[in-house]
Amino acid sequence: MKRILKYTPYIVYFIIMYFFVFSILIFKVHMPTNATYAYDLESLMNVDEHHTHFAHLIEDRQKAFDVRLALIDEAQSQIDITYYVIHSGAAQALFYGALLNAADRGVNVRLIIDWLFYMERNHLIESDLTALSMHPNIEVKLYEPFSLKAPYAIQNRLHDKFIVIDQTYALIGGRNIGDRYFFDFDEPGQMTQDRDVLIFGEDSQYPPVLAMSAYYESLFNYAHNMVLEGVHQDENRDKVLKADYLKYQKLYLPDQLLNTLKVNAIQVDNITFLRSPLERMQKSPVVFQTLVNISEHYESITIQSPYIIFSKPMHRMLPKNTHHEYTILTNSIAVSPNFLAASGYLNNRQLLARYSDLYEYQNQTSLHTKTVLMGDDLTVIGSLNLDPRSAFLSTESVVVIISESFNEHVKRVNNDYFENSLRVLESGAYEPNEDVLPTSMNRLRYLAIKLFSYMSYLFPEML
Repeated sequence: MKRILKYTPYIVYFIIMYFFVFSILIFKVHMPTNATYAYDLESLMNVDEHHTHFAHLIEDRQKAFDVRLALIDEAQSQIDITYYVIHSGAAQALFYGALLNAADRGVNVRLIIDWLFYMERNHLIESDLTALSMHPNIEVKLYEPFSLKAPYAIQNRLHDKFIVIDQTYALIGGRNIGDRYFFDFDEPGQMTQDRDVLIFGEDSQYPPVLAMSAYYESLFNYAHNMVLEGVHQDENRDKVLKADYLKYQKLYLPDQLLNTLKVNAIQVDNITFLRSPLERMQKSPVVFQTLVNISEHYESITIQSPYIIFSKPMHRMLPKNTHHEYTILTNSIAVSPNFLAASGYLNNRQLLARYSDLYEYQNQTSLHTKTVLMGDDLTVIGSLNLDPRSAFLSTESVVVIISESFNEHVKRVNNDYFENSLRVLESGAYEPNEDVLPTSMNRLRYLAIKLFSYMSYLFPEML
């Protein structure tokens, strides 16, 4: 009996993964090819004369972490947080300590993360998250736990990554909570480069943040979530988390940091929040379709995504005209930490090189940024990857920012990435560049990715 109990978590995990793969067959048959609704492009792309908008790009890794803590410290009444995954480590512990400290001040805290990756990362045991769920001012939920009544819903994962503070400030981008996104390591391969943007307005009823808050309300109260409940394994764990955070708080001076961010923020012409619908099975590709519709109005388009994977339905949604000039920046296969996604990208690589200026980042660190730049005035930042899962299956959210100065600012930041990248030729080889060397890759790893690419060619949706 003890032996059976010992292996029960692995048996359960195997069953879940079986349904995860099997349900792909259902999704391929019913994959939608257009959005049932999209956003109003006229109001999205024009100057908003009724509200004042501010945006501050957060690129630096350490600042990105400290900003999160400063926003939590700023909160007076409500903190709403959603992340795909929260990795164990120093960032997690300090982040939880900040939330507990805010809750002690009477702030209501709500946190929702994806159930599947909570289960994977925590190996079916209690974690520091329990210390949060036990606090009277903190609610913790897990998105879409596995159910035998709807096994196909295992594909519908939460991928949003944002924080809303007092319906006044919002931070959105590609970062999860984890040391690799914020701290430096001796081994560069353990680090990930990413991007967030802080948005706010002059008045308390600021539409983009209110829209994010309204979406969060729907997301948190989604009928298929699970409330996380548990019992402390360590009664003093919450005290330890708060004590460690209060020590760290003295180092980064949250009031000064937030004031600096607000003073240096760029006033922009308009900000619109876009998000996917909360649907089981295949989601209507609202965000992807809206961005495709916007792109019809621009000639030059720059895309940053950790990997690029197109399915046939996505191809059919793309503009049919040929006036676009596409520039794409993504990870090289040697850099990409996502083995499965790298195999899918390998199938798209030469086709992308034929129809765009395709650049691959060459470094020991990897890129996780999700950004689209159109023309000289439009910038999109959020959680959306350019792949079928983001288009049709996961919850996704982005902000569309209209501003020539902000667009130019992002382009200047991007130059550092392009200067460490190589252009891919139609043959699949790199264009010679004496200043940048291709990142070396283990031959065995490449062969494994190549072998798996044959399977991912048939099932790109599973990536």
